[in-house]
Amino acid sequence: MNPMDQSVVVKDEGGMEVSTDGREMSWEAKISLINNRFMQWATFKFLLALAPVLLLAWGLMAYNDPYAKTPLRGTLVLTGLSLVAIYLLFQFMYLVFFFNRYCKRFLLTPQGVGFATSGGTRVLISLVSILSGTAGAAGGNMGLTSGALMQSAQMDRFVPWGKVRKAVVYNRSMVISLKNSWRVVMRIYCPNREVFQAALDKASRHCAGVVWNRDGQEGE
Repeated sequence: MNPMDQSVVVKDEGGMEVSTDGREMSWEAKISLINNRFMQWATFKFLLALAPVLLLAWGLMAYNDPYAKTPLRGTLVLTGLSLVAIYLLFQFMYLVFFFNRYCKRFLLTPQGVGFATSGGTRVLISLVSILSGTAGAAGGNMGLTSGALMQSAQMDRFVPWGKVRKAVVYNRSMVISLKNSWRVVMRIYCPNREVFQAALDKASRHCAGVVWNRDGQEGE
């Protein structure tokens, strides 16, 4: 049975409820988007991965244009403008469609950790993904299409503890990043100090190591 399907009561949108056996906890977190450095870093990584594709596409168009006097310069300028436009489009969607807020319900169990996107946010993500994917496919913009697929794929996830090697703790931000041997597999966002400490205690039992990030040394 998938632990995300187990019945876990959420006390309120900012609180925590531990199950009757004392082994599970679940809470809802309202995650900021525009002023969230983790979200912005994920956006930048997506744009970096997209840059070579845009560079190749604009380069082929520029070098096949008989009127282009400086194809290399034109390619670089168009690629840069495209990346900036896509980045601003993401920020526009974060602000207008999601009101700079992303709601997730986190669940920690003895088997692993997972999240499920809350109902209202789920509907918005589905709508934005459909619109963005359709517009991107129609206009030949792989950035929009790929972004839509990326958004829709991240609505629900569960990671067994066996795939987690260490936890990186951001005390000031109340965020716990769970990593395997080379990348982050999940970020746990906590709405208050009580939930943060309880989640950290549970995660520490299952992770080989706990690293305190520079933004929040223990005791800050």
